[in-house]
Amino acid sequence: IVSTAALLNTGQVGVNTAIPCSSSNPVGGEKFTNDPPVPNQDTFHADFANACSTAFAGLSLRMSGKDLETTAAGFGLGKAWQLPLSAFAGGMKSPGNQAELAEDTIGTGSVKVSPLDMAIAAAVVQSGTWHPPSLVTNPPDPGLTPTVPFGPRVVSALQTLMRSTVTSGAGQAANVGNAPVYGQVGSTAYGSTGLREAWFVGFQGNVAFAVLELTRSSSTSAAPLAGQFLDGLQPRS
Repeated sequence: IVSTAALLNTGQVGVNTAIPCSSSNPVGGEKFTNDPPVPNQDTFHADFANACSTAFAGLSLRMSGKDLETTAAGFGLGKAWQLPLSAFAGGMKSPGNQAELAEDTIGTGSVKVSPLDMAIAAAVVQSGTWHPPSLVTNPPDPGLTPTVPFGPRVVSALQTLMRSTVTSGAGQAANVGNAPVYGQVGSTAYGSTGLREAWFVGFQGNVAFAVLELTRSSSTSAAPLAGQFLDGLQPRS
């Protein structure tokens, strides 16, 4: 989501730009692969919907580390918000070379986020505005105010892409309820434990959320878990 916004913001890619999704892609001297494998795609729209890591690694060549850092800041990563409980604002180091930029572009490398960070990112796509997090029983941090980090063109394109993830891409198991669901999936190795972190980040109506599941299978998606969460929010007759 963050790297897509960076690419859209710099005009380096559009929703229907032809970007192949290959099984592997060498960038900056490092070989990137899709884990789990995804079917061959030929547009950025399809690459996003199926979370094609090799396509995004290659697209890192079309932007700078500063582009990605600025966009991450727009989504609130590393902002000094406060909550009266333990929470993590996320962060990303400045990439030192092309391989590091490619890693950060696919959400690995130096990128560190929590589910709360990514729920906030989904809320930015939903409303076009970054809001500081707050407990529902407390007022927002008075030191931070909502901001509008991206123009309507970028926000609209992200909404289109995130909708396609749950209608025709890798997040279809989260397409629950009558109101449209918007989201994105992702996974990465959890250190050297043999586990993988499977993510689903999204929103439905005015509820933005993120779920994280630890699994031993590279093919396991957190989308079914997101679907269970959303099913619990649906009105019951």
